[in-house]
Amino acid sequence: MIAVRAPHIDRTGPIAIAGLLLLGAAIEVGLGDAAARGRIDLLTLFVVAASFALSFAFWRQAVYAALIIVFVEGYFRNLFDEPGVLLLKDLVVLAIYLRVVTDRIQRHDSLLPSNPIGLPLAVFASVVVVQMANPHVTSFQQSLVGVRTWLYYVPLFFVAQEMIRDEKDLRRVAWFMLIAAVPIGLVGFYQYLAGANAYANLGPGFANATFVSGDGASIIFRPNATFAWPSNFALFLSLATLLCTGLLLGSRGGKRWLLWSILAALIIMNVIENQRSLLVLLPPLMLVTVALRRSFGTATLASLAILLAVVVVALIASPGTFMRVDGLIRNQDGIFHARTMTYAEHLRLALRSPIGLGTGATAIGTRYVTGDIPLFVEFSLAKVAGDLSAVGLAVYLWLLAALLRTTFVAHKVAARSGQLAVAGLCAAIFSVQLLVAYAGYDLAVVALPFWFLSGAVVRFTGDPKLSPLRAQGGRTS
Repeated sequence: MIAVRAPHIDRTGPIAIAGLLLLGAAIEVGLGDAAARGRIDLLTLFVVAASFALSFAFWRQAVYAALIIVFVEGYFRNLFDEPGVLLLKDLVVLAIYLRVVTDRIQRHDSLLPSNPIGLPLAVFASVVVVQMANPHVTSFQQSLVGVRTWLYYVPLFFVAQEMIRDEKDLRRVAWFMLIAAVPIGLVGFYQYLAGANAYANLGPGFANATFVSGDGASIIFRPNATFAWPSNFALFLSLATLLCTGLLLGSRGGKRWLLWSILAALIIMNVIENQRSLLVLLPPLMLVTVALRRSFGTATLASLAILLAVVVVALIASPGTFMRVDGLIRNQDGIFHARTMTYAEHLRLALRSPIGLGTGATAIGTRYVTGDIPLFVEFSLAKVAGDLSAVGLAVYLWLLAALLRTTFVAHKVAARSGQLAVAGLCAAIFSVQLLVAYAGYDLAVVALPFWFLSGAVVRFTGDPKLSPLRAQGGRTS
C-alpha cells in the first residue's frame, strides 16, 4: 500500500474568499443606496473596497500600509479640504482586526492573547463606555468620536503580539518608520525653504493649516510636511528621533554611520519645526533612552550631533527660526511659568464637573460632527480629565504606568540575554511612552505607533504566558 501525504490546506484562501463575499454584499448594498440617492462616487467605492479586501487578505502588510496612510493622509486631507479622508486608515485597521480575530478563532485561541495590562485596560475601556452616558454629552455622535479617540487603536497592542515574533520583526518595523521619516522630512524641509505663502497657495485646506508667528521683523513658518498640521509633524519627528536613537544603540558597523546621518537630519528638522514643548522634552527623552542602555559614548556623540544640527540650521535658516529657542533659553516673559499656569488652568476647567463632561468632549474630531468642541484644552491630562473625570484620569495614569513597567521589564530581559538591538529599541519605546504621557495619544500619528510598539515589546518580557509563540505552531498567515 502506498502512503500518500494529504495535501496541506492553506487557510488564507477560504478566509480571504469569505471576507470578499462579505465585502461584496456590503458593496452591493452601498451601491444600491448610493444609486437611490443619486450619489455614486466610483473612485471612492473602489478605494474602499480594494483597501478592505487587500487589508483582510494580507494583514501583516496592511499594518505597514496603515502606518504609511497615517503618515501621508494629512496632505490629502488638506488637498481635498475634506476630513473624511482621515477615515481610510480606520477601514484598513478594521480589516486587520477582523482578520486577526478570525485567525485566532480558527486556531481555537482566546480572542485576546495574554497581556500584562489587561486589568487597567479593561477598567479604562469601561470608564470610556460609561462616560458615553454622561448627561453633559451633547450628542451620540460626540461620544462615538470619543470612543474612536480613546479605544479604536488600542487593539493594535494585541495585533503586535501576533505579528512581532522575534528581534528581526521588531527591527523591521522600527526601520520602516525611520526610512519613512526621510522623504517626509525632505518634504518638510522643502516647504520650509519655499515659505508660508507657497504652502498656503496650494489650496484652502493648506491655507487654513498654515502656522506662522513672529514679532513683525522675524517670521516663523512651521512646515506640515505630509501631515494636516505642524503639531502632527512635530510629534512624528519626535517619534522618529527616539526610534533612531534606539536603533543606533543596538547597531554595529556601517549601519551606525547611516543612523548617525539620519539622526542629525532629524535633529535639524526638529529645530526647524519649532514645537517648543517638544524642543524642551526631546533632549531629556533621548538622554533617558541612552541612560537605560548606559551608553555614555553614544550620549556624547548624540550631543555633538545636536550641536552640529544647530550650526547647520543657523547657516541655512531664516532669522526668526531661533526666536522660539532663544525665548526658551532666556525664559522670555516667564514662558515656563506661564505655560505651567496654563496647563493648571486647563486641568481646573476639565475638572469643573465632578463626573466629567463625557466621552468626546475634548476630541478634535467632535467639531466635524457637532460643529464644535465642548471643551478645548491642549494639555493631554486635561483632555482625559475633561472626558472621563478625575477617576478616568487616575485609571489612565495607571494604564500608562503598566505599559511603562512592561517595556522596562522587556528592556531588562533583552539586555541580560545579550539582545542588544531589542534592548535599544525597548529603551526608545520606553521614552516614546513617556512622551505620550505628556502629549497624549489622541492624534492618530501618535496612537498607531504607540499602541503597536507597546504591544511589540510583550514578546520580550521573558514571561512564557505573554509570548505569542506557540509550541506547536509558527507564524500565522
